[in-house]
This record gives sequence, structure tokens and C-alpha cells, in this order.
Amino acid sequence: MPVRKFRTIEEMNAADSDLWLPCEHPNLAVRIRRHWSAWNRLVPLGVPRGLRKYRSIEDAEADRETWEDIRIQSIRDQRLKE
Repeated sequence: MPVRKFRTIEEMNAADSDLWLPCEHPNLAVRIRRHWSAWNRLVPLGVPRGLRKYRSIEDAEADRETWEDIRIQSIRDQRLKE
């Protein structure tokens, strides 16, 4: 799709009817909705947010293993419930 540049809002409004073409795939919205609902059923990653500082590589690896173990346990718990 080409990029269009407009100098004024009037030019943009005049070309607005050309920019919005009818969708060729009417069921695209349904497919996207199904795709995202499947993602909602997955177990969240559980990765801690933000930036963390560590004194050594060993400390960083120990922290990573801790939250990985928590995530693995939550996946196991969820699968046992099903």
C-alpha cells in the first residue's frame, strides 16, 4: 500500500473515501477474534516486569530459574485441573 502525504486536512478529507476500501475477507474479523481468544486460554508467561540488576550472573540465573519454576508449576496445576 503506498504512503500518501497530505499538506492540509482538506486534502486528507478529500482523499478519505479512497483510503477505506471494502474488506475482501468478510470473515477476517471473526478469525482474528478466534485467534485472540485462543491466546487468552494459554497460561500467562509469568515473567517479572521491569528491569532488574544483579551482582553476578549466578544471581541472575537463580532468579530466572525461580520464576521459571513457578511458571512450570502453574502450567502443571492448570493441566491437572483439566
